[in-house]
Order: sequence, then structure tokens, then C-alpha cells
Amino acid sequence: MRRRYTSLCLYLFLFVVMFALGGCLKLDKKRGNVARKDILAIVGGRVITINDFKQAMRYQTPYFRSRYIPLSHKKVFLRQLVRFELLKLEAKRRKLDTHPVVKQTVTESMIKLLLRRVVQRLKTFQVSEKEMRMHYKKHLQRYHKPERRHVRQIVIRVPDGSTRPFWSTKRQLAYQIFEQVQQHGKTRKGFVRMVNKYSEDQYSRKRGGDIGADKRSELGGKWERTFSDAVFQMKKVGDITGPILTSWGFHIIRLERILPPVNKTFADVKAELREELVKRKQKVLYDDLMAKLYKKHPVKMAKGWKEKLQVFRKAYEKAKSDAPAKRSAVKKRVVVKRSAPKKKPTTRRTQPAHKTSRPAPQRKVSPTTRPATSRPASGPASRPL
Repeated sequence: MRRRYTSLCLYLFLFVVMFALGGCLKLDKKRGNVARKDILAIVGGRVITINDFKQAMRYQTPYFRSRYIPLSHKKVFLRQLVRFELLKLEAKRRKLDTHPVVKQTVTESMIKLLLRRVVQRLKTFQVSEKEMRMHYKKHLQRYHKPERRHVRQIVIRVPDGSTRPFWSTKRQLAYQIFEQVQQHGKTRKGFVRMVNKYSEDQYSRKRGGDIGADKRSELGGKWERTFSDAVFQMKKVGDITGPILTSWGFHIIRLERILPPVNKTFADVKAELREELVKRKQKVLYDDLMAKLYKKHPVKMAKGWKEKLQVFRKAYEKAKSDAPAKRSAVKKRVVVKRSAPKKKPTTRRTQPAHKTSRPAPQRKVSPTTRPATSRPASGPASRPL
């Protein structure tokens, strides 16, 4: 069973590779042009040679190649080549080579091959160490970062020029919210719930109070000094502090993450720099190629193309807005289908009026013993006359 599964995987992989290459494996040789000693099989007049076998094996991964060293395994691989050729003949007989999907696949493979030859021909050794060092110095802040802290906040806004009573009212409200946060908002979900309920900053409120990570203000951070000092005084993740007064108002802050400092030397990021510079040069080659193609093949936009795209955009937005209603309708139908069937009311069978039920059989009581239920009650009513 395992052997069949492995053969099937190999066959599918081989089929995809040979199909993607658009027939790069030259299995269409005529019999008269090939020496008899090089022929391995003839399938419907088409020849499979030893060179075709080697080329097909070359496209496999090193793991598969190592498994097909024994002769018995090479026979299995040759059998897959024969089956592939049989399938190709049948597909051509059914004229599937003119199918739109096949044509589209061939076009995509052709474009990939063009880009590989023109753009991806740049080798990694063509990036000098001098270029990498210059790029490293230019973007030094990416590889040397101080400690940063990621926080969430609840903001009670106090506009500039507010009166003293208004300011004291906001301050009292901030302390009341802080007490509630200490009781119900210590977890992340609880704090986000408090943000949605009390925060007056619309920008951070949409993100659950998340304002990202930043470094200390004295090191170039964007936060105000009082806010930054309060954040970096917290010791562990999950700590909550506040209310902190800034030019925006009062802040209640929760520490989400502590990002340690980053100090990467040139040797640490040398491979990363080489890869980045190679991609940049490939982009330059691609842009040059497209500029030449635009000059060689002039492109003229049709009249009213913007209006056509606008109509398409409106139709797309309408379909997108109708999607939630359709999903809710489907859910309702599913709920109706899954609802438990109503139980039929059970009716007790009543006996007809003309039939009389038999009396229950009386229990025989011995004369010496008297049941407890037949014991006469005490009192004048129970005495014999």
C-alpha cells in the first residue's frame, strides 16, 4: 500500500513538472533519428531515450533521486514516463491541447521562463561587500533598536482651555474608571471591553486601545515625557497604571509586550543584506524590461475605461454589501432545518362508557390477624352501638 502511494505521488509530481515545463522533456523524437542503443521504450511511435530518462530524473528532488538508485526502482520510474506519454497521446487525441485552461497554463509558464531568463539571471555573487556595507550604514536604525514597549490605553479627553471644575470632574471620572479597570479589566479582553466602554479617543478605540510600541521619549520616541516615563516604570506584562495626565487628557495604560533591544552586527545580517540588494537589482531589471516593452509595443487605453472600471467597482461593492444578508438568510435556513421536530401530544386512551371495569380483587385476611388499615379509630364514633 505504501509503495503504491509513493508511486502515485511520484507520478503526480512528474506530471506537474513536465506539464509546467511545456514539453521541455523531449519525448517527441522520431525513431529514425535516435540510435537503437539509446532507446528505452517506444510509445505509439514516440521514443523515450536514456537521455530523456536522465533529464526527467534531474528534475526530481535529491530525496527522490536517492530512492531510485536500485534497478527495480528505476523500472518504476520508467513505467511512470511511459504512462505519462500514454496520457499525453490520449489528451491530444481528445484535442485537449487547444483547451483554454491548457493555453493559459502554457502562457503562464512562458512568462515565468522569460522572467527567469531576464530578471532572475542576476546571481548573488554580483552584489559586492562594499554595497552591502553602505546599505547597512544607511539603514543602521533597523539593526540597532533600544528597548520598546507595546501598550493599550483608555483616554479621558480634557481639551485645552478647559475650566477648573470641568478638569476636576474629568479627573474624578478617570479615577473611577481606573478602579473599575483594576477590578474587571486586568486581562486583555477585559481591558479592551473597558476601552470600548469608556475611551474618548476614537483612533485608538477602534483598535481596542492599541497604540503600538515605542521607545523612550529621551531616545527619540513619539510619546510625551510623562506618558513615556509611566510606561517604562511598569515592571511586567499586564501591569496597569494611571491616570497619567498629558496634553490629551488622562490616560489609563496597560502594558502588552516588552520588546528587547536589537543589536545586529554586519556579520549577523550579511546574508539578509545580500538577498535584499539582489531583489532591488532584479526590480531595476524588471522596470527596464517593461519600459522597453512599452516603447516597442505602444499601449493605448480605450475611451471611457475609467467609467467602465467605476461601474465594475459599484457592482462589486453592491455584491459585497449583499453578502452578509445572504449569509444570515442561509444561517436561518440551517437553524430551521436543524430544529428538533415537534413532539406529538400523547392522548390517553379512555375506555368506552358501556364497558365497566372489573373491581380490584380483595385481599384475603386471616381471622387471627387484622391488617393495620382495618384497625378501628379511637373515639365515640367508632364504638359499637
